[in-house]
Amino acid sequence: MDLQGYIEKYGHESIKNKPINEVDLGFFAFASYLEFQLCYSEESKLNIDSSFDDFAKENGKYIKKMANLTISPKEAFNTSKAFFKSKRFKKTKILNYRIEEIPKSYIQYGVFLFKLDEDNYVISYRGTSPVIYGWEEDILMLIGSIESESFAVEDLIKFISIIPEGKKIYVVGHSKGGELASYASTYANKDIQNRISKIISFDGPGRKVPLYQQEGFKNIKSKYLKLIPVDDVIGVMLNDFSDYKVVVADTSNGVSQHSLFTWHCHQNSFIKADSLSKNSIAFSLAFNTWINSVSEEEAKTIIHQIFELLDKSGIKAINDLGNTITEQMRTLANLYKSVPKSNRKAAYKATQTLFKLFLKYRFSSLPNNSKKKKVKNT
Repeated sequence: MDLQGYIEKYGHESIKNKPINEVDLGFFAFASYLEFQLCYSEESKLNIDSSFDDFAKENGKYIKKMANLTISPKEAFNTSKAFFKSKRFKKTKILNYRIEEIPKSYIQYGVFLFKLDEDNYVISYRGTSPVIYGWEEDILMLIGSIESESFAVEDLIKFISIIPEGKKIYVVGHSKGGELASYASTYANKDIQNRISKIISFDGPGRKVPLYQQEGFKNIKSKYLKLIPVDDVIGVMLNDFSDYKVVVADTSNGVSQHSLFTWHCHQNSFIKADSLSKNSIAFSLAFNTWINSVSEEEAKTIIHQIFELLDKSGIKAINDLGNTITEQMRTLANLYKSVPKSNRKAAYKATQTLFKLFLKYRFSSLPNNSKKKKVKNT
């Protein structure tokens, strides 16, 4: 079953009877995408102290408004409505949040502090919205520091400081939000780290300077979980954590599986697969080989060229590139053919190199340590 099926089956269960689990936290990782702040106005009955139940009582008016701005509006609306009305989460409140949207600086950041009940709190970092400039920040994050990471640490310390002692605190995020949750938890001070109950990165990418090598990560490793779908594209980019778990997702593949709505769950957890797909392994090897072969400045130049081209070509959302890894890479390669050579240079070369590396790894014998990622079903 998917997230909506989960809440339909277990929504009547109280948190006391059925403790918070990774599927619940998957929903809250998604919930940070919802534009709750748009519903707080002078004309609205809603405010920062409104509960999920209050949103649901507005006959879906505000839920639909929030859901329409996500990558999967229909699934977002239906799933949110089910969660908001459920006995399990209808009393959830937003205690605090921060949103930063600065396109010219490639900043697209958000974080919410949810109070589920008197004993459970979730800090959820927003992933990337459908807009292209948000994805540009994602790629820049892989090769160097971004301002959103500083925001993430600041807000983690701020939010945890206002939560009473002795409460369970979960830090989560999907996509870029997963990396921000990981980064903030790694670089927070020990007192803050000690108060965190669990950290989950839902298909968050890695970074060129691995977090697991940092001293702060040692303090949170036992609480840390990274989940990525079987035909993954995002989470395998510079994946810097070897103990990740692979999740079974729908028959859709490539970027489509990045959506949490395609992930399968059972009882208290997402269903685990034995290994990543051959496409995912090949893409991971190709991307990591390429990104490590260029300097940070070269990479930034290439990235800016690629996203400038996407913007000029009318590609406004990541799904416009195609559904599979092969389709997405072919779309990029074809776009460059319509651009004068003087304007494509490094970006064209990088895309062609990446595509050739992908084909090389996909149709040749993979290294023994990359063939299969064994994970026990839970």
